[in-house]
Amino acid sequence: MKKLNNFFSIIAGLILASPPVAAQWSAVRFDNYNTFTKIESASANDVFAIGTEPMGAENFFLRSVDGGTNWDSIALNTMTDQFQMTEISFPDATNGFIGGRKNNVYQNLQKTTDNGTTWTDITPDPSITEPIYSLFFLNSQEGWATCGRSLYITNNGGAAWSTINLSFIPQDIRFIDSQTGFIAGGDTTTWSALIMKTTDGGLTWNTVHTNSDALFLNYNTNINVVDANTVFVNQEWTNKLYFTTDAGSTWDSIICDSAFQITDFHFETADSGHVLADYGKLFYTNDRGATWNLAYTTEWGLYGPSVFLYSLNFNDGVGYVSGTSGLIKRFDMNLSGITSQLEERGGLSVYPSPCYRPGGVTIQSIGMKGECSLWIMNALGEVVYFENIQNIETQEQLRLNISSLATGTYTVVLHNESHKQTTKLIVAE
Repeated sequence: MKKLNNFFSIIAGLILASPPVAAQWSAVRFDNYNTFTKIESASANDVFAIGTEPMGAENFFLRSVDGGTNWDSIALNTMTDQFQMTEISFPDATNGFIGGRKNNVYQNLQKTTDNGTTWTDITPDPSITEPIYSLFFLNSQEGWATCGRSLYITNNGGAAWSTINLSFIPQDIRFIDSQTGFIAGGDTTTWSALIMKTTDGGLTWNTVHTNSDALFLNYNTNINVVDANTVFVNQEWTNKLYFTTDAGSTWDSIICDSAFQITDFHFETADSGHVLADYGKLFYTNDRGATWNLAYTTEWGLYGPSVFLYSLNFNDGVGYVSGTSGLIKRFDMNLSGITSQLEERGGLSVYPSPCYRPGGVTIQSIGMKGECSLWIMNALGEVVYFENIQNIETQEQLRLNISSLATGTYTVVLHNESHKQTTKLIVAE
């Protein structure tokens, strides 16, 4: 029997969280070891990630073809050639591209045509001593990559490249079709942030938005294309998103929340999206940023969060998020709700109830498996306690200190991706 006696403190910000949404996030990989800096999904089930292991910072490529149930680790390194991976693009489950640096010196770009099993070098200019910084392939043949002020364009899957010298430094690149694309970057003369647009496949670029109140640092700006007219761009190292709904003619901004900075984001529609924030938090909005809710947060210790979240990607209504400690989580927007998938077995009990303050309660669950989330909500439906629990089937009882809870009646919810158990808790003086 294993008891949890030291649950972390209640976080006030969790009262914004919505259990039905957060309930659909579940860990599909967790090794407490590696770091996954980029994740890409070519379909709901074909998922790819690039990461490093801490000893020697060895880079590797991770693949799942069943939505995260099983993973294959594929090395792209040899004894003489080390591949430091920075960017990944899979336009479909078969064809993929990874860019970065070779032996920590020269630019490197690799291509697969068999779901990541084998790789071929298609580096545009192996003599350049800068990494491939951003990368996007519209399909298996049409692709764009950036390195410094250079933009590389291919129409034959990387067999040949054209080079365009840019007047600005690109950070992220996305294309809507073979002719229309956007680059987020910066002007090193004025140090202002830029959003550039092309309508000729990348040969020429025009400024569609500039922001001089943001210092351009060339690190952490991302583009999200929703459709031909709707594009989102985050302002690096801030809590601000810019968006257009008229293909770049006009732009407006969203202030996400004064408490966090955006590290990655993805809007599934013009109104609904998820945002990764610093310190391991994931937020969502259904009204284009008018309100934000906390969908997931990692545990906190003495020196900060247990897991930092770095990358977010959605495809066919299924999302994946990755970060440190080997964590990859999956979210399915297509689920109608956790209660519609209940399994009629087992149950949840809390005792003693009523529980008198100060004191504690014992929580016991029968029938749940895997990683679960524990929520306690007050009579107003506000979340006053949240905890992620690993391998619930190995923990016969959970001990919870309720001294911080006010007197009243609470709902206790324990759930994983497909099952939920609930019970009542009464706290008295």
